[in-house]
Amino acid sequence: MIVNIKQLNTYQNIFGPEKMLFLWREYLEQSSAVWATLDEMEWDIKRSKFHNWRSNSLVFGMENFAGMCTRIEENILKKRFEQLPKQIKECKACYENSVLQVKQIIQQVENGHE
Repeated sequence: MIVNIKQLNTYQNIFGPEKMLFLWREYLEQSSAVWATLDEMEWDIKRSKFHNWRSNSLVFGMENFAGMCTRIEENILKKRFEQLPKQIKECKACYENSVLQVKQIIQQVENGHE
């Protein structure tokens, strides 16, 4: 399990299922746009995107993804670029797997509240 369900549920209880679904859709839309253009971005912009992902993904319990974003952000700050292509590729795979898990959890909650 790569998603912290307890953390996700905490935020669902705070925001409620309708707001949580709105936030989730917004997160996916913004993330899709970033992933599509990430390769063309300058390193300082990439760093800010990973910084934002780190904090925003925690709302959905995506702790593993957030941890990878933190490492990438730190490596950019320290100008350790040699490992970044591999780390970013692994980070994207983690993102995709995390998204699948969160989608399943949110759909279950959504179906239970209809």
